[in-house]
Amino acid sequence: MLEKNQLKPPALVQVDCDGELALSNHYGLERKGNGTDRIFAVLKQFLRIFDRYGIKATLFVCGKDMEDEEKRSIIRAALDAGHELANHTYSHPGAFQPLSRSEKINEIVKTQSLLFEHFGVESHGFRAPNFELDKELVEILTDKGLAYDCSMLPTPFSPVIRAVKTLLTKKKFNISYNHGYLGPCTFALAPRKPYYPSSKTIQRPAIADGNHVKVMEIPVTVSPILKLPIHSSYALAYPRAFSRAITQHTLRWVARKKLPLLYVFHLSDLCETSILSGIEGRLYNNLDSRTSFVNWVCKEIQQQFESMTTIELVRSLNEL
Repeated sequence: MLEKNQLKPPALVQVDCDGELALSNHYGLERKGNGTDRIFAVLKQFLRIFDRYGIKATLFVCGKDMEDEEKRSIIRAALDAGHELANHTYSHPGAFQPLSRSEKINEIVKTQSLLFEHFGVESHGFRAPNFELDKELVEILTDKGLAYDCSMLPTPFSPVIRAVKTLLTKKKFNISYNHGYLGPCTFALAPRKPYYPSSKTIQRPAIADGNHVKVMEIPVTVSPILKLPIHSSYALAYPRAFSRAITQHTLRWVARKKLPLLYVFHLSDLCETSILSGIEGRLYNNLDSRTSFVNWVCKEIQQQFESMTTIELVRSLNEL
């Protein structure tokens, strides 16, 4: 996995750039007004933090956001700073998996076109909204020539998380979460390292005869043993002492094992609490506490890992 002269394992820091549009779709709300997207503007704060800790991130952006010049200027600044842009669908549908194959293709292809039109970027990677991964999606990504996917969340607790989130949001928003949300609990069987999935069972690596799709799957890092999600959107909802303890334990365990780290942020992690619509507004601590946590995570990553963009890792693995 590591070259001989590489002292630290690689870290992929990724940001799902879900603004007000994405959260409105997620909770079945209608976004009010056409002014500044207060959530998307938080990306500027993430860029400052990443610069402070020498982190090169991969930003998963939605195509519709690229139609706004104010958002494009923030994305350009990220690109100029050396960060990578990847595909996060066009409209960030509230439920991605139930879409027809042609609808999924349109969501992906339209964003690929906008990334090239506005930034000259040939995007290599994808993440499905809400980690809604299935075999059909991997086939589509392979057919469209993408190099990697980061929609695999390998936790056995996805059914529990869906049930809890439905319980906490159904009364206010009258929505429930489909079985594709976060993926099935069997995704906990996926490897911790990047792998090429079997064409039959995407949580399993391909067998040696080459019976696999051609897009690399890079699983999100989860905790040792129990495989709890530890990236910020979940860690911030845990009790404060537990969130730091489980995050630190996981990061240090991954570093000792010389595994690649994939850590995900969402823009809402650093939003004013008053902006948040759903469960995040009920469970998250105040902004100062969350800002402190994000800085702490980035410092831990800086100390223990070698930060790189996702496509840099994929290319290095393909050279081995």
